[in-house]
Amino acid sequence: MTPLEDLLDELEAAGVKVPDEVGRVREWRVRLGELTAAARGESDSVDVLHLSDEELLGRAREHAVTEAVARAGRSTRLDEVGAAKVLTELAGSARRLLAGQVEDLLDQLRPEFDAAAGPVHAAAAAGIQPGQRAADVIDDDEAVEHWRAVRHHVPTLERIGRLRIRLSEVLGVPPVKGCPPGPYGCSHHGNAQCPQHPPAYGAAFTVDGRGWDPRLGSHDRWLALNGGPQPAALLSVDQTRKQLDA
Repeated sequence: MTPLEDLLDELEAAGVKVPDEVGRVREWRVRLGELTAAARGESDSVDVLHLSDEELLGRAREHAVTEAVARAGRSTRLDEVGAAKVLTELAGSARRLLAGQVEDLLDQLRPEFDAAAGPVHAAAAAGIQPGQRAADVIDDDEAVEHWRAVRHHVPTLERIGRLRIRLSEVLGVPPVKGCPPGPYGCSHHGNAQCPQHPPAYGAAFTVDGRGWDPRLGSHDRWLALNGGPQPAALLSVDQTRKQLDA
């Protein structure tokens, strides 16, 4: 599995609709597996009766290449190499397509995110602060209710927030910046290897310079991100870019 395919799984789990063409990456991953099995003599029988004429012609070409290479005394793994190259090309095209439609992806995530951010912002405005624990508010009924709201809604913010960061890392759109591009986005593949990521993450959620602090747990982090005049939000790519350029 590639970072792009992992991202597609996460988007699907979140109920986000992606362009149908992107699914070809997964289809070719399956095809690559078939070619690998065939090259090793392990291919299962295929129900070719239900293939279209175009698909049958494609299989004929594949068999012709395999036989020609085998007769020449060379490895039949040439098919695997070619299929892997096609998969990389498909992934690159899919990544560019998704990057061009990232605003639509954010639009689909925004209602659930906003519904969770509102109560956490209200709790922060009422005085619930990062670092506080349940014992600190136990004697105040209103504070207890806010505390419970934070505990209830933070998992949603964390899940969608992490997905927003994954969009950035894999598709190469802000807030990730200054990272060498790889075939699937940032070549570092994650903030653990890229110190430039965490300080910039907050720009995807706030307009007042509040940073994403990786040292904080999710509870405290989202209280901090919601501690400004407005609730945290899934900002557009342009808004995020402006925050980073300011």
